[in-house]
Amino acid sequence: MKLFSLNTFYDSGLWKDGQKEQLKRVIDFCKIFGPRMGIQIANEGRKASTEPPFLGHRKQGLPFDDPKGWKVVGPSEVDYFHPMQVPHEQSISEIKTVNNDFKNTAHRALQCGFDFLEIHILNVTQ
Repeated sequence: MKLFSLNTFYDSGLWKDGQKEQLKRVIDFCKIFGPRMGIQIANEGRKASTEPPFLGHRKQGLPFDDPKGWKVVGPSEVDYFHPMQVPHEQSISEIKTVNNDFKNTAHRALQCGFDFLEIHILNVTQ
């Protein structure tokens, strides 16, 4: 997934190959102790670009010109709630790109050593 898919600027990601090495180190270490490891990949859609809840700003959107914010995308130009950004309505081509991003991220997750994967796309369709 790409940066615009994240919920907050503190979220981790696996949208490029350069992110695999450090995550694989964590997975390899954890597996020494026997657990199975899973990952959830998501596209936050119209709920993206928010302050993290641990900063006490639950459900507070960041404007796209904020240094910690970005332009939100979604299935329509309807915001999730006010004062969230009005998302850019994705074209069919952009939606296909997101589908491909999910595939590429899932492949990277396997390369990192994850045993299972959950795909969370509810926020994209809301």
